[in-house]
Amino acid sequence: KALRAKMGRDKRYHFLRTQPIHFSAVKQALRQQQTPFTVAFEERPTLPFATALAMEPRPYQEDALAAWLAVGSAGVVVLPTGAGKTFVAAMAITETGLWTLAVVPTIDLLQQWRVALAAALTLTIDEIGIFGGGEKELKPITIITYDSAALYPRELSHFGLLIFDECHHLPAPTYRLIAESAFTPLRLGLSATPERSDMAHIDLEELIGPEVYRRSPAELTEGHYLAQYQEKIIDIVLSSEDEQRYAEQRGIYNAFLRRRHIVIRSPEDFQQKL
Repeated sequence: KALRAKMGRDKRYHFLRTQPIHFSAVKQALRQQQTPFTVAFEERPTLPFATALAMEPRPYQEDALAAWLAVGSAGVVVLPTGAGKTFVAAMAITETGLWTLAVVPTIDLLQQWRVALAAALTLTIDEIGIFGGGEKELKPITIITYDSAALYPRELSHFGLLIFDECHHLPAPTYRLIAESAFTPLRLGLSATPERSDMAHIDLEELIGPEVYRRSPAELTEGHYLAQYQEKIIDIVLSSEDEQRYAEQRGIYNAFLRRRHIVIRSPEDFQQKL
């Protein structure tokens, strides 16, 4: 019944339709009812080349991967900045051996991830595709921006593994379509701060899977994996000239919001509406 509620009837062809994210649940339901069916595409395309990790994983990275595999390779790993989340992604790629699409929030991160994955997987830069920032190059391992993935959801069907960097972006209305448009159930979410002020991070379990592993900065600092650090708040006093410039720019910004009837209550509102 829960699955049926997520379906709709196609008025033209008179059959049931649902979003690709429910593909695995539909298959499971059909098997339970012993209903024969045929899948007309390759569900889990394998990489045409071998990958090998360039270095030994740290213990917590091995634990993170094991926790992810234990729940069927669908879940969120929370690690602080500098803890090697991209290497965990490389471990998942090597473990599954599937065509992989890594979704990143910015154009700058396209190249950063490309370089990092190539190094971690002992591949050349040219073996990893880039989709975004003017590039549309689909390869067995491809890095794509959230914006491009939302604009070209059909491209998601090529891949057997989805990796979401900074996955707290995914529940935004414009981005959740990325997860909903993909058939594969194999999904890895990565973030240092998955929680959102609008509480939409709760949807990550449906879009990716449950949180399977978390380590705090303090834990990894104690284990000598992260450098010791101090947090300090430094107040800056603006000059009268800077205050005037700030007031002018703030006025332009507020006037734009009023004209467009836009209300900003949180950083997530800013990202989604502007």
